[in-house]
Amino acid sequence: MLFSCLGPQDLTRFSLTGGEVYDAATSYIDRAFNIYDLLSRYFSSSETTQFRTLQAMTGTLISGSAAVEFFARARFSDADLDLYVEYRHAALLGEWLVDTGYKFVARPHQNARFPDVINNLVAQGSHLWDLTYTGHGITGVYAFIKERPYRKIEIVASANSAIELVLDFHSST
Repeated sequence: MLFSCLGPQDLTRFSLTGGEVYDAATSYIDRAFNIYDLLSRYFSSSETTQFRTLQAMTGTLISGSAAVEFFARARFSDADLDLYVEYRHAALLGEWLVDTGYKFVARPHQNARFPDVINNLVAQGSHLWDLTYTGHGITGVYAFIKERPYRKIEIVASANSAIELVLDFHSST
């Protein structure tokens, strides 16, 4: 009960007191900050393992409400999964989502076919930016949905590294 009232930094500090406290805190952290639990809302167990491998290969980052859910140890009923990735890996990530049963939903200004919408971007290089997000380094945002239960995943493609985009977007005033 005490651990659930502490933030991540305080949990770490408390665990450093050692002994049984360390063991108890470590056990709580392993259960409370379980990325597989968060991802189980969007993927099956085997798909989660595949996603984590793809995430490592492409440098994909999870941000937005899913990241807030993870660190706050909370679940929001209307949360989606925002995946930030360098534009040259967006097609691979999107094709994998389609293979797992997600459907690409084009925005009005996008080609309705996937991965054609991204292949044009890759062929022209990162200078082709989505004007909706001018100034943030976003080359495109691609939505994927799955019904029953409803789930939404957005790929946010960055001109440079995904971490640069996340830090710029969430740290700007």
